[in-house]
Amino acid sequence: MANTTRLSIRKNVLRMTPAEKAAFINAVIKLKGLKDEGHILNAYDVFTATHLTVFRNITSGVQNGVDGAHGGPAFLPWHREYLRRYELALQEIDPSVTLPYWDWSDPKSTDAVLADDFLGLASFIAKANKMNPEVGFQVPTNATGLNPATLDSGYGKVLQRNSNLTGAGLETYLKSNNGISGTVASFVQDVLAQSNYNGSNGFEERLEYQLHGLVHGWVGFDMVTKASPNDPIFFLHHCNVDRLWSEWQHKNHEGKDFYNTPGPLKVGQGHGINDNMWPWDDNASGTSATMEALLPEYAPRDVVKPIDVLNPRDMGFDYQPPGGVVSECSADFSDKTIKTENLTVATGRGMVYNSSYGKSWRMLYPGSSWVEVSFNLTEVQPSAILKLLHLTSSLWPKPGYSPVDIIINNRIFLDNYDIASTYNGARGYRTDHFSISDFLQVGKNTIRIALEDRPWAKTHYWIRTLQVIN
Repeated sequence: MANTTRLSIRKNVLRMTPAEKAAFINAVIKLKGLKDEGHILNAYDVFTATHLTVFRNITSGVQNGVDGAHGGPAFLPWHREYLRRYELALQEIDPSVTLPYWDWSDPKSTDAVLADDFLGLASFIAKANKMNPEVGFQVPTNATGLNPATLDSGYGKVLQRNSNLTGAGLETYLKSNNGISGTVASFVQDVLAQSNYNGSNGFEERLEYQLHGLVHGWVGFDMVTKASPNDPIFFLHHCNVDRLWSEWQHKNHEGKDFYNTPGPLKVGQGHGINDNMWPWDDNASGTSATMEALLPEYAPRDVVKPIDVLNPRDMGFDYQPPGGVVSECSADFSDKTIKTENLTVATGRGMVYNSSYGKSWRMLYPGSSWVEVSFNLTEVQPSAILKLLHLTSSLWPKPGYSPVDIIINNRIFLDNYDIASTYNGARGYRTDHFSISDFLQVGKNTIRIALEDRPWAKTHYWIRTLQVIN
């Protein structure tokens, strides 16, 4: 799925403000109340039907009989794409919303998820009934069927979970079922220490079966069916699963070489790193007419493979560390007045607003046009990045040539960076991510982008947004 200009930072539920919790709950309930014209299911239940179908309900094509989302390497990439589409659906309702994660290794996080101000069952259902009087947050009576023939009469089943769910109870449950003598948090660290992605005792296999599956069982009812997304707690649970994959990737397991072990895959089509994943597979596989009636139509070009989802930031999101806040500062150049967050901006000669090419600020004069941002950091994270949305376009000496220097704390980070040649001279706005942790420091930092001082560089450069995410 294409990246967006805004990087969504997914928070631990414990770190959400009351306003953020309320906005998230409202967006989830509103999604349940939306329905495209002529479609059987509401916009929320479409996600449930998609999960139900991939769970061994593919009946034709290259993935016939294969579960493309469980029991193999694609368990993590399939759900990463699925979660991102759910998050974007919520953001269409409220752009401020991001998908939070439930860190079930911390009893406090579990209790926060189940609290009355969030996804506590009674209070959540009461809010849903008030906002959506016609459907509330009811689910089909046959949770594993979602049969269109029974939907009219089938709605009416109240969302259910096991009783007396607490953070301490989940800690005991996970320890008992895994034979853990220490804490669940220490067991999670042991899983993260695995060097192989999949295979016997690999990271993916242990995460899926020793942790992920048990949490489903602990919640119970809808969460132990193929239609487990009926319960919105599903998405917070899987968000934490994806966070742990992201953390494992950051432990020197990034890129395609750390996806699966060599040799043929035994779980079937859809799990290989370059396999198309259903339903984003250009209709290479299909399901029954009954299920097809419940699913959205995907454009032929809407194709996703595991290799496409290995980097969360390329997909437009990242995770806040469990115990702290991500430092983020930004400058928005899409208006005559530059909007800033947690930084200050200075500009040199010939730095002007221009609406001709999609609303941005433009550098006119080589050697004297520049923009500089200043900000403070209390610590530097190894994953710190500079994110730029800028335009690869000019008139001289050839189309698309815009050489700039990027200077961080008076050190050359990039010399004569030619975004035009990076993108084969194509004209248009591009988003670039640069890893900058080695150039940052505790305390004051400066980043300057300057048009190269060269007599032949009769060129211009446009910038729309600058973000530093630490």
